Amino acid sequence: MSDDINILLADEIQLLDFGESRSIGPWIKLRLNDPDQLAVFRGMDTATAKKTGHIMNLVLSQGDIAAMAEDDRPADYGMQAQVLYRSTFLTTPAVWEATGTDEQFLAWVRLQKCAKCGGMDWYAEIGEGRCEAAHVRRVANGSGASIKPPYSAIPLCNKHHGEQHQHGEGDKEWFDRQRIKHLRDWAWHTLKATLGAESFRDIDPRLVAGWAEVNGVDQYLPSGYVPHTRKREKGNEQ
Repeated sequence: MSDDINILLADEIQLLDFGESRSIGPWIKLRLNDPDQLAVFRGMDTATAKKTGHIMNLVLSQGDIAAMAEDDRPADYGMQAQVLYRSTFLTTPAVWEATGTDEQFLAWVRLQKCAKCGGMDWYAEIGEGRCEAAHVRRVANGSGASIKPPYSAIPLCNKHHGEQHQHGEGDKEWFDRQRIKHLRDWAWHTLKATLGAESFRDIDPRLVAGWAEVNGVDQYLPSGYVPHTRKREKGNEQ
């Protein structure tokens, strides 16, 4: 195998669909096990009728390519990671506060792609693209005055940020969904980095539970995520 080969993904995957169209030809759709696995594909061009998209070599195997002894297999917590990601744990304000400050969240938002168009504004002076942290404003206590609540922003390019200011939010449900989506992703990636892992598949749920207990948010962990939770231990003591 050449040293120049870059392995993007090595994991079990699930076939979702397949077909053929006149514009792009035959195609398949696959399901990944972990949202983190999308990171290697973000920013890549996808094939359309007008462009080819990124070209990669694909090797599929039904079953293990190389069998390993069970004791040699690294621990895989992919199922637990999915339970955590889909739960309300990462969308809980107390968890956001334990994860990082509002300023840290806004700094992360500015590095994400525009929620409207998927683009970024290029800044030659820093040599990279950025977006604006566009606050999702809400009315304060029925006073009619809009405020900028903490942990309430989405990435928008200059064009779409300007449209938000000129025309308002319009579809407020869309803005609310985008706000929660980006908060979930920020908390997910920040917590993963805090625990020193590249993927949540590698993180023992007991480490997450320990972090949550230290920060006083363990009560928000989804049921069944950790086999023996702090709550369960307390119940046994009674």
